[in-house]
Amino acid sequence: MPQRIQRAGPLLLYATLALAFFAATTLGSYVYAHEPPRDALVLDVQATPVPDATTVAGTIVSIEGGELVLATADGGRVTLTLAPGAPIEDLVRAQEALPAGASVNVGVDNTAFGQVFTGVVAVEGGN
Repeated sequence: MPQRIQRAGPLLLYATLALAFFAATTLGSYVYAHEPPRDALVLDVQATPVPDATTVAGTIVSIEGGELVLATADGGRVTLTLAPGAPIEDLVRAQEALPAGASVNVGVDNTAFGQVFTGVVAVEGGN
């Protein structure tokens, strides 16, 4: 008489799957808990911030001894210290058009109607 092989019931299958899942999660949490610490990048920046640029507008009153005195539109006076060796030259009108690529400083003034173009200063020898 042939022997009948009895199948394991679905309960045994589910119990085996649950046990395998439990073993896998236990092993995974053990490995994760004993993982070496991750590298941390620490940046320590010690720098002095760049000061904000100051723009002063006015009419030149005098240039003496390394100081520039300006009369401002509100009637006040501002004294600025010039850097040693700062070039001081009179502005003259250009006799010809500036070439393409010339280095210039552009003057702009803020008014109630918006910004107004006040002039161009070409830097001699600059490209």
